[in-house]
Amino acid sequence: MRQVFVDNNSDNAVKEICRPYLDCDHVLIAVKYSFLLSGAAISYIEKTKENIFLNEVPSKIKRVIKSVSKHVSDQNTYQNTNTINNTLRNQVENLGYSCSGKVVAVGKNVKNIQEGDLVACAGANFEKDADMLSVPQNLVAKINNEQFLKDASLTKIGAVALQGIRNASLQIGENVCIIGMGVVGQLALQLANLSSCSVIAIDIIEERLSLAKELGAVETYLSTEENISNEIEFLTNHQGVDCTIITASSKSDFLIQQAIKITRKKGKIIIVSDISLNIERGEFYKKEIELIVSASYNPEKPYCIDNCSCCDTNKDYPYEIIRWTENRNMQEFIKLIENKKLNLEKLITDKVEINNIENAYNMLKNKTTLGIILDYPEKKPEIKNSATTELRRSWGTSKNVNNSHANNSQVSFKPAKKDIIKVGMIGAGEFSKQHIFPIISQQENVKINSIADKSLSNLLNTSKIYGAQQCFNSYQEFFEKDSSDIIIISSEHKYHCTQAINAMEDGKAVFLEKPMATNFQELEKIKNFLDKNNETPFCVDYSRSFSPFIKKIKSELASRHSPLIINYRMNVELLKKNNSAQEDMGAGRIIGEACSILDIFYFLVNSKPISVSVESINTSNAQLFPTDNFCAQISFQDGSICSLTYTSLGSQEIGRERMELFFDAKSIVMEDYKILSGFGMKKSFNEYLQIPDKGRSALIGSFFSSLKETKFTHPISTQRLYDVANLTLIIDKLACQNGGSEILK
Repeated sequence: MRQVFVDNNSDNAVKEICRPYLDCDHVLIAVKYSFLLSGAAISYIEKTKENIFLNEVPSKIKRVIKSVSKHVSDQNTYQNTNTINNTLRNQVENLGYSCSGKVVAVGKNVKNIQEGDLVACAGANFEKDADMLSVPQNLVAKINNEQFLKDASLTKIGAVALQGIRNASLQIGENVCIIGMGVVGQLALQLANLSSCSVIAIDIIEERLSLAKELGAVETYLSTEENISNEIEFLTNHQGVDCTIITASSKSDFLIQQAIKITRKKGKIIIVSDISLNIERGEFYKKEIELIVSASYNPEKPYCIDNCSCCDTNKDYPYEIIRWTENRNMQEFIKLIENKKLNLEKLITDKVEINNIENAYNMLKNKTTLGIILDYPEKKPEIKNSATTELRRSWGTSKNVNNSHANNSQVSFKPAKKDIIKVGMIGAGEFSKQHIFPIISQQENVKINSIADKSLSNLLNTSKIYGAQQCFNSYQEFFEKDSSDIIIISSEHKYHCTQAINAMEDGKAVFLEKPMATNFQELEKIKNFLDKNNETPFCVDYSRSFSPFIKKIKSELASRHSPLIINYRMNVELLKKNNSAQEDMGAGRIIGEACSILDIFYFLVNSKPISVSVESINTSNAQLFPTDNFCAQISFQDGSICSLTYTSLGSQEIGRERMELFFDAKSIVMEDYKILSGFGMKKSFNEYLQIPDKGRSALIGSFFSSLKETKFTHPISTQRLYDVANLTLIIDKLACQNGGSEILK
């Protein structure tokens, strides 16, 4: 399929890519029309390309940045250098704003939308200028008549204007001034007219003011005129307008100051666009003007947080709580189109086929049109893209690939004896890009050969950075066609077990980002496979036990005589209820993170655990999760006791991780893998690191070194991997029950 991207080499380009994945709450749409909004499209391109000058950075500086990024393990330092590195390379971003088309498939949780329905869709993270889109049901609205399919491609823009009018709470007979007569402004003008208001229009382009006059404006003014405020004062009987709606964008303070001047005392200013808000207090204070920022096309956005799932699922706010949600605004705009209450013919003056996208953006740049309809004619048989990066089809996570682990056949693995070991990466999210990809790329005689990820633009960018030859938007096809020797899995937790087994069945070595499993059934599956194939190269990212501080502590414990008392505290950030880490990831923070601390206990004590008890927080506060706030105590066969306190209630100022050990009249304190202090011990034991080292580089290095040997040696024994995962699941179960204890087998 075709999709429009912007990169640093050209304003935009149509690339041949794979079909998007269809999630269970999404709708797959074959796009017929999309609308390019003049200001939005050009502004996005300019923002994406504003760092283009970095392409001219001297090569010496580039090498310094590259060197720094390769040798850091601190997250904040890595983020900064990684951002610079990515900017120095040619990144691509997808474009898109609002479109319409026909439904070709629906996810299993989707209701009220069927295959064959005509729809309009929106959503900055989902709507793209492409042949095919996968969009959450809440961002899709039905179209009842095909004759309105082209007009409905403006639905998102119309919903933006409609939400601005709703925030204005206009009354019959009020005077309204709209500043900015682009498409949003022209639509807001018509909607205000439907509310029986008198509309004054202001813009910098005369042709747009002429159009506003045709569409019902009682008066129009060029914004460059010096006496606008005086003219409006006389026009409104020296009162000023009841409401000013700003739909123009500007980095200067001029628009907001102009709005204050023309708005009456106790009037309203509605901000729909992106403007500077450096307000001169004097007149604003005297008039007691109400300032309202309109949250795009959906009123529930103020209630959302980053990574909120409300837009990405089929959940909608109850009618009685929020009357006009984003989806209801979209439906209402389509109803206005179908009832012919709006004149869109004057706004849709140009139509361009997607293959002529360059011409379309040139027209928008030259401001010869308000917006352009992109037409997607039925595509001819695909011609393979000449680019070196090969793209594959949808993610398709609902389908399990191979199920041969149910049989008794043994899988054989052949050690990599090649000059270059090829690595396949499943998952290219922020975590793996910060912590996994850089380490893999540093391994000697190792090449990142292929990448699989849901996000197409992320897939293209990451493969471009690391030179991957193959990209897959489907993990099924990844296993069918990938030619890598080693598979690194850092996808969503709920897919770890299935993907790991599939890879090992194909005779591939597997390095699995934690967790190993998200439930007991998965754990038994992977245990049964490893029991039958005990020489299979497999490792889970319990990296902390490979950190230099933990190894140093282990050496000190080698000659201990008494049992150990270990207290480990993790002081983590609070994740709010709708954060994706608490949603459909398939695991909470005990399973996803605390497991690595339990592995440290196993490693340091070197004895079998015999019992575990857990106490978790019990509160009516929905933001405080029991799996984020608990204390677990594990008793070991040699008499040692280890306790883990995990909380999201504390201040981040005291640090994230602290471990205290007590044994043989000695004590050790380790803080954030930066400070190591011994008490009752030689001073030479004490150590300080500027950059914390949690052992991931050492673990991955050990894994790759073993792969090159004739007989693979597991960096962490499979029995320990199983024991840690099993204990983790038990603690998670007890925490979710608000505490309890269990004797371990």
